[in-house]
Amino acid sequence: MNTIASRQKQQGAALIVGLVLLMILTLLGVTGLSTATLEVAMADNMQRGQYAFQGAESALVSEMRAAPAQVNLDGTEARGQLLRDDIAYSYSDASGNTIVDVAVDTTFQDYVSDFGEASQVHFESRGVARTPARGAQSIQRAGYFVLAPNPDAL
Repeated sequence: MNTIASRQKQQGAALIVGLVLLMILTLLGVTGLSTATLEVAMADNMQRGQYAFQGAESALVSEMRAAPAQVNLDGTEARGQLLRDDIAYSYSDASGNTIVDVAVDTTFQDYVSDFGEASQVHFESRGVARTPARGAQSIQRAGYFVLAPNPDAL
């Protein structure tokens, strides 16, 4: 008779334990889902930041190739003088969607060396890259030297 009495006392306990366990599993699932969502957003932010960095670097390399040929030096340039302003570079994916837009400014820094009819000219370019998605931004600077005709020898 003792076993029958204990069975009657335990009726419904399995249901309560099962509901508590189900609630704990649901909370773990929701927490895991929100953590995974946050990690995906963080990974996307990192990727967009890398796009901005690489876009700025690529635009600076392109500007280093193009700027010296686009600038006419006459010897009256002042240090820090803006020679090319807001030159736009845009990079897209295979579908034609813009990944990053870059604006590059190039300034004259100085005539460094005089080799008779040629001079070593110091330029500096600054690229500001922004991604349309999430607004990641990267600002990069590059200083470089170009061998150019000496304006004093002209």
